[in-house]
Amino acid sequence: MPGQRRKGIERISVTLDEELLAQVEARAVAEGRDRLALFREALAEYLAKQKPAQKPKAAAPKPAAKPAGKAAAKSKESPAPAPRSGKRGGK
Repeated sequence: MPGQRRKGIERISVTLDEELLAQVEARAVAEGRDRLALFREALAEYLAKQKPAQKPKAAAPKPAAKPAGKAAAKSKESPAPAPRSGKRGGK
């Protein structure tokens, strides 16, 4: 009956370009089977060769290194003065 589903099987629709469909039909005829059998086998082989699909993990930001002790307390209050280079006043 149209529109009726067997338990555990779902009907899908696949869109193929004409050239690929012609290749599928030619292969199915050459092997003496229908397109559906060819698609099932091809998909099963493809999936068997692939690694299990994994969701990409979001990289957690690395915490910045925190200075320890009194230096940490000072660094939080104000930044250290920049080192001076050269002489002042030309002397």
